[in-house]
Order: sequence, then C-alpha cells, then structure tokens
Amino acid sequence: MTLSYQAALVVTCILLDAATRAPLPLADVRSTFTRSTTNLGVTSSSSSTDRQARQPTQAGRLILSLRPHPKDTEQQLTLAADGYRAYEHAAIALEGQTHIDLGEIALASAPRLRVRVARADTREPIAEAKVSVSVPSADASSLGTRRRGLSVGASTRVAAQRTRRQQAGATSASTDRDGVAELALSSGERGALRVRAEGFAPSRVELSALPTEGVVEQVVELIAGGNVHVRVDDLRGRPVANATLAVQGSDPNEFIEWFTDAQGQARCDHLAPGEYRFSVKEKPQDGVLRVSTGNEPELGVAVVVADGETKELVLVHATRVEVTGKVTVNGEPAAGLTIDLEPAAQASASHSVEKELAGRLADTLVGSRGRKTNRQGVYRVDGVVLGEYRLTLRRDGELLPTSATVVVGDGGARCDVNLTTGVVEGLVVDSDGQPIGAAQVRVAGSAPQDAASALTDVMALLLPAKESGGVSCGADGRFRIDAIGGAEVVVHASTPQHCVGMSAPFTLQPHQAVRDVRVVLQRGGRLRVRVNGEGSVSVFVERLTEPPFQRTATVRDGVAEFGPLPPGRWRVGLRMPLGAPGPATDVEVVAGQTAELALSR
Repeated sequence: MTLSYQAALVVTCILLDAATRAPLPLADVRSTFTRSTTNLGVTSSSSSTDRQARQPTQAGRLILSLRPHPKDTEQQLTLAADGYRAYEHAAIALEGQTHIDLGEIALASAPRLRVRVARADTREPIAEAKVSVSVPSADASSLGTRRRGLSVGASTRVAAQRTRRQQAGATSASTDRDGVAELALSSGERGALRVRAEGFAPSRVELSALPTEGVVEQVVELIAGGNVHVRVDDLRGRPVANATLAVQGSDPNEFIEWFTDAQGQARCDHLAPGEYRFSVKEKPQDGVLRVSTGNEPELGVAVVVADGETKELVLVHATRVEVTGKVTVNGEPAAGLTIDLEPAAQASASHSVEKELAGRLADTLVGSRGRKTNRQGVYRVDGVVLGEYRLTLRRDGELLPTSATVVVGDGGARCDVNLTTGVVEGLVVDSDGQPIGAAQVRVAGSAPQDAASALTDVMALLLPAKESGGVSCGADGRFRIDAIGGAEVVVHASTPQHCVGMSAPFTLQPHQAVRDVRVVLQRGGRLRVRVNGEGSVSVFVERLTEPPFQRTATVRDGVAEFGPLPPGRWRVGLRMPLGAPGPATDVEVVAGQTAELALSR
C-alpha cells in the first residue's frame, strides 16, 4: 500500500514594535481558512477558524505550522499582541505553497484606558476591583454576565462567576493598591466599562467613543448600593431551601442568581440603584424553565432599590408534583378523554401571603388543562402545585357529568375514575308532534333546574348541529343511547334544518334505563350576510327577543352564514378591528327560509 504525503505549510514573520522596532515576545494568532467550490455552475464557500493564543516568538520571529488544506483554499491571518493593535494580512492562496515568509510586521501600540476606582463617600482608592471593557462586534451575538450565590450558614455570599458567550474585544484587569487598572483597547468604537468590587454595587459606564491613541483616564466611584433580603416560602408557608432566586436588572443581558439557605432566605446585597425583578426559578422534568412567583409570574416581583436602603421581600415558590390515574368506562379503559384540573375556590394560605395571591398562583401554575388519557385509559398531569383540585372529564369538548376532588400533597396524587353508563331511550319530534328522522342525539350535563327554562334556547344556540359521541335516531324519530350515569343530564337533538332542542332534565343512574324521553325541535331559519369593502371584520347576530343571545361568525370570501336560528327579530352588524362599532341593521328570520342582506365596511 502506498500512502500519499503532503507537507505542512510553514508561515514565518518577524513581529516588531512599530515605534521602537523592538521584537515582541508573544503573539495571538487567528487563522481563517476559506475554500470555494463550484458544482453544476453553483459556487459555494466554507470557512473555519483556528486560534492560537500567546504563541512565543524567537527574538520576534514567529513560526506557524499549518496543517495541509485542500486546493482552492485561502488563508486570512490576524496577528495581535497585548497592548498592540491587531494586524490583518491580505488573503494568502495556499495551493502549491509549503513556505511563506511575510517579512517584518510592525504592530502599532493600542490606545489605553486608565481607570481609577475609588469609594464615592471618602474618595479612597479601592484595590482588587475587577475592571473590564467590552467592545461589540459583528460576530458578538450575545453577552451574559451571571453571579451565583453560595449558601454559607444562615447567610449568603456572592461569588463572582462571569459567563460570556461570543463576547468580542473584552479586556480585563484588577486595580492595584492605588485603585488603578490599565487596559489596552480597540480604537474608534463604543464600548462598556464594568467595575466590580467586594462590598460595593457594580458600576457600568457607557463609553460613546474609545480613544484612538495615547492614554485616557476614567474615574469610577463605587457606592455600597441597596440590599434586598428575600424569604422564599411554599404555598403552606414553609421555607424553601436551595431555591434558585433570579434577579433581573435593567440590563437584559445580565442577571444575578442566589440560592436560598436552610431557612429559605437569601441576602441580595450591594445592588446598584434601580428597578429589579425577583423570581424563583425551577427546572422541571420537561426541561422548560418556569417562573413561579408574584403578581406577574412571567416577570417576577418588581422592587426599586435605593442606595443605603434594605428591603424585605417574601416570594412564593409553588412546588410542582404529578397527578396520575386511570379512567375506565364500565371497567374498560377509556381512551381520548380530556382531563382538567381546576383549583378549589381559593388556595389556603396560613402565612403572611394573601389568600388571593395564593389562589392566583395556583390557577396560573397548574398548567393542567387538555391532558388526554392514552389507549390504556391512563393519564399523567405534571407541573401541579400543592392544593385541592376538582378533576373533570371532557369528551370531544363536551363536559362529562362526573367530577372528583383531588388533594395534591408533597408526593403528588393519584385519582382513578370509573365511569358507569346507563341507557336513555326516547323520541325526537317537531313542534307539531311529528317524528323527525336522522336527528343527531347526545346526552350532556343539564343546566340548573331553576334556570333550565330560561336557558333552553340559549343552550341550543351554543351547540353545533353535529356532535361526536352521539347517535342518529331512526326514521321513526326514536333513539337509544348509552351515557355516563350518576348525574342529572339532558338529551340534545339537532338537524341541519332545526335548532338544537333539549329535553327536560332527568337523573340517570348507573346501569339504569330511562325511557320515553321527549325532545322537541323547532324549525329554524338561516341568515346569509355579504360584506363589501376591504379590511378584517367579523359579523355578529344578536337576538332581540327573550332570552337575548349573540353569536359571531368569521367572513370567508366576503360572506358570513348563520343557522339554523330560531325565528324572530335579529340585529346583524359588523365588528370592526379593536372593538370599534360598525354598521348594523335588523332582520326577520323566518323558519325554513334564508334571509340575505349586505353590509359595507
């Protein structure tokens, strides 16, 4: 076997100080390799970057050994050294090259920023302050600075831990005993000067234009700042240890984190004056970051910090657990049912947090609507806060006539539901008592007895003509349907020509058969509205007779349709964007007919 060998490319140069011609001992090297290829007449390019920091030189002579690259590859070479401006060499074609000598390269001194850090009250210098300047560039996509709090006994100290992502042009130094630090800068660009010192609030100074040459002095005076002492409790008023407290200031790219101690406390000391938002974070199993505190759970609780002031803050951290269970119908798994968990009237709070806040927290943080049972009838609801809930079931959007109380504790909860059916038999007729064939029939929970008569027509209008989970009655208008027992129910029936009708409410017990249920349907009319003009609007109809009712439809291809509607007088109008009133008119709906009208935007 014969293996081909390709020699590495060697690039040499001599780095000198442009003013003194003295050789430079160290260099930072960045090599960018770009390759262009053409395929089927289409040219594309790809690039890669290799960085070598603080490469030693031999009396200024720098020797770079580069790995072989494919043909059609060019190299862009950038050389830099501490205290000097970067030098960029023109693109070098690498094909066929084994040694390239760039000769002498003189680096010009970079401008320098001399920062003096002192106490604002006494003007005394501050030693060991951390001073940094960041200069934005095109490839700096994000910048983050984070400080983490470490629990030490009953108190919390802040350990500085900087996290930077693609931060360009960043230089840093520490002040000496005279409070002075000197930094080499890029020239002619804006930047941000940050100063931090133990026992003082951090300072940020925006530099509108960095110096182009020489040395420029900047004085930064630090203040002690304000303090916020935070206690994190759960919904039962118990302290939450090791909770992650996130503090967001005015800078969206900077936040601070502390961990609470065993007493659920964290001391957020030496904050710069301004508004901060405090929130408690947690990382649930699904990997989605949630914030769980305050009147605005997404943003946290706002606190205005002033120099020399200390404020107390209590946050509520809602511990999340799982609620699981199995749903069966007559002992068989019930798949595809929707599980809803709704908090009880108000979550109880035994400590200083208002009950209203605790209730709002529970309602906001449950996140448990719309979970479905699988093929085995099993459901799993995660992210549930501690408290008491009402579990309800829906099938294809229809609330089933059953519910259960679930008390969620530290270990979560399990709630199994076994639904038992009964049989309902009856007849669908029109207003003259004649049977109506092929009507869609279903069973649903009833309205309250004292409001049943008033709500009959309104409930009918709210229901679409065809419902899944029901049956079609025969040509003789008779139906037989299995339905969930154990509650008061009604029978709904409808056809494309009739308004939805509802039987009188009755109680259906498990394994019971209820017969001779009668549903009377009223023949309805239809309404077709043509909308002229441009713009986004919707059309509404409002019943002018008792009981009042309003329905809205979207406009498709310039037309909105309603029906079947109960006969009578209706108001028809346009609903304009942002709720502005639009034109409206009255129309008479007649059974078995379609009323047509036009409205202009």
